[in-house]
Formats: sequence, structure tokens, C-alpha cells
Amino acid sequence: MSNRLRVLRLVMTALAICLVATPVLAGPARDKKADKALRGALKGRTEQHTVILRVNPGTRRQVRLAIEQCGGVVKNQLQLIDALTVNLPGSCLDAILENQNVKSAGSDASVTSTPVVGFSDDSGVNADPVQVFGGYSVREAVGGHEWATGSGIGVAVIDSGIAPLPAFEDRITAFYDFTGGGVVATAPNDSYGHGTHVAGLIGGNDPLFPGVAVDVNLIGLKVLNASGSGMTSDVIRALEFAVANREALSIRIVNLSLGHPILAPAADDPLVQAVESAVRAGLIVTVSAGNWGRNPVTGEVGYAGIGSPGNAPSAITTGASDTKNTLTRNDDSVAPYSSRGPSWYDGFAKPDILAPGHKMVSLTDSGSYLFSHFAQNRVEVNGAHYLSLSGTSMAAPHIAGVLSLMVSLDPTLNFTQSLQLLQISARPFPAGSSCTTSTCGSGIVDAAAALTAEAA
Repeated sequence: MSNRLRVLRLVMTALAICLVATPVLAGPARDKKADKALRGALKGRTEQHTVILRVNPGTRRQVRLAIEQCGGVVKNQLQLIDALTVNLPGSCLDAILENQNVKSAGSDASVTSTPVVGFSDDSGVNADPVQVFGGYSVREAVGGHEWATGSGIGVAVIDSGIAPLPAFEDRITAFYDFTGGGVVATAPNDSYGHGTHVAGLIGGNDPLFPGVAVDVNLIGLKVLNASGSGMTSDVIRALEFAVANREALSIRIVNLSLGHPILAPAADDPLVQAVESAVRAGLIVTVSAGNWGRNPVTGEVGYAGIGSPGNAPSAITTGASDTKNTLTRNDDSVAPYSSRGPSWYDGFAKPDILAPGHKMVSLTDSGSYLFSHFAQNRVEVNGAHYLSLSGTSMAAPHIAGVLSLMVSLDPTLNFTQSLQLLQISARPFPAGSSCTTSTCGSGIVDAAAALTAEAA
């Protein structure tokens, strides 16, 4: 056989192999698919990884087969974002990342809703029975004008649960637990206490500390355990549930007072993409900006601390303001812990808006973790127990409440319209406050002005 013929056969053989083999990506291209945490795991070659794989449309079955062939296990399908939650051995991860049907791989990161407690700068709490909000008390801002109370609007609270307290009356219309890997319909409960506090700010009908929209229906979607932590994949499954059941449960608003540090660009972040999909389906999602606004050791304020999914372009990302327990705005400031923008990787202008989030008094269950462990944050008025908490987790539900009122006035309101109304009606900080878009967004929410702008 001539050398020329040998070379031709080798070329033809190589071409045949290329045609039948699964196409793969080179190392650098593969690494771009993995988020920051996974790239670190690849270097360390740890034994097992829980990964959220986003795949090309229509290829979930092929990717599933590839996962099973190399010893991986598929835990859940996340149809909302065309993804799979999988357990992969370290030896399998590289091969799966190289599969051309895999768009991106994100860590099933731990999400938290940790509020800011134990104030080093001011140990007091806001125990005034008139909850300060938007320059008015809540009842003055929304109830006194009798424009709307949120009646008939469903707000999905994706959090640690909701305790069945009297102030919620019969308005917890559905409750599902996602923390065990499945979806279980149960009686309302909240062993941690964060979701109850959030739900109270949205719509608790309490005579001393009322929520923003006292007639909304609350749908509890439990994704955080008794210590206030959970997994990204469970939050995505809860968002998927809210989308699938939005008509049956009349869900229009979703509140996410939780998150994790940004590990990837928004386009590759599974949690961000789940929020984007939920908004495309017609829901309005409000998200806490995060409590990474200052260095916990030095106290120095920093930027680019927005968490995920606060970097979602279609989320209404909310930072926290400090009202100083007064009705006037002349002394308001941005809470020092409130995360500033722009968002990491993408440089998105976040937060979108601020709402009161410092020392917010709301409903509590005396058996919850937060009430039991933070005695300094307890508030007692005439024998009734409440809890004062701070953080952007407390700011986001104010926005969820205002959105409920706005949607009750105009059921056709979508994300873009609602954000525009909130932003054009927001109150600017006083002159000299050094407020920038990266710090304050469009300013502090004004419920009465937003409703007036909508009615105009």
C-alpha cells in the first residue's frame, strides 16, 4: 500500500469518527459553561457534585442518557428553564460539560434569607404601633384612601413558610412544601419565622402592625428549612409551580426575600433564568437586593454586592432604606448593609428601588427559630408578640404589597408597566445624601403616589 493511500485511509477513518462521535467542546470552552463554584470544584476534583444543567430545547432525554451512562443520577427535571438537577461524580463532570447539548452548568447553591440582627450601631427597635411606610403609615398610604386593599390578588411567598396566625385570617389559600425534594401540600407552618414576618409585611391584617395590602391572598411555597437555608433547585421548582398554577391560585405577584452570591452571568444563572421565565409567563417578581452592602469586619460600604436573583433583568430588585422611625423623609438614608449595584459580571443597574427595611416590626410565631434565638429583637405591645427585623428581605415585601394594590386596580398590569409606575412615583432622597443609581435605584417607593399615577 502506498503512503498516499495510507494517509487517505487515516483521514477517512478520522472523519468517520468525527461524524459518529458526540461532539465535544475544548477545555476553555467547557470551563465557560461552569459557574464560579463549579470551576473551583473541578480544580479540587471533589467526589460528588449537585449540578443544575441547562440544556438545548428538546435534548433533555439525550443528556439524561449521557448522565446515566457515566454514573450520574437525575434528581429532578426543571421544565421552566429546560434543565435537570443531577448528582454527578467528579469523573463524570468534565464529560457532561463537554456535551454540546449542555448550555450551562450551575451549582445547586445554598440560598439563605438571613436577616440583619444585633445592630452594632443602634440596639433599639422600631416599636411604634404606627408602621412607617412611604412617608405615611401603611393605613394612611393605602387604606385611608380606600383605593384598594389587594382583595382577590394572590401573592406567592417563596420562603420558610407562613405560620397560620389570626392576622392572616383565612387568606393563606394554599401551602406547599418543597424542602423534601418533592412537592407536598401541607397545613401552613414556619419553624424558622422569616416567611411569616415577610407575609405580615405584605398583607397581615393586624390592628397594630398591618401589612401593605391587608386583603391579599397568600400562597405559601416553603423552600427554606428550620435554619433559614435551602437549595436553588427547590426555589426554581417553587417558581415553576407558581407559573403552572398561576390561574388556579390567582397568583399575580411572587416575593423572593432570599438568594445567594452571584456565581455566573445572568444568562447562565439558573435562578435568574427561572425568574425571567416566570415574568414572561405573566407574573411580577419582586426580589431582595441582598445584605452585602458593607464589609462586616471593617464596616466599609462597598459596591457590586447585589445577590442572585436580584441580578435578574426582569425582577423588581429592592434595596432597604432606614426611616429613622420618623414620618419625615428628611432624615431617611440607605441602610448600610443594603447591597449596592451594579450587578457582578453583567453590570446591570440594580437595585431598581428602595423600600423601608430597617427595624421593621411584623408578625411572628413565638415557637419559631428567630423569635426563640433573638430576644433583643422581640417587640411586645399589650401582651401581643412581634419581631423587629432588618434587611432587604423586609424591603421587598413592601414592594410586593404595593404591586398587589396596583394590580387590583388594573388586572392587566405587567412587569414593565408596574416597574415604570413605581419608578416615576418614587421619592428622591434629600439633597446631599450622595444617592446614586447604584445605591438607591429610582428612590424610595411611595405607595400613594404610585396608585395616584396609575389612576391618572
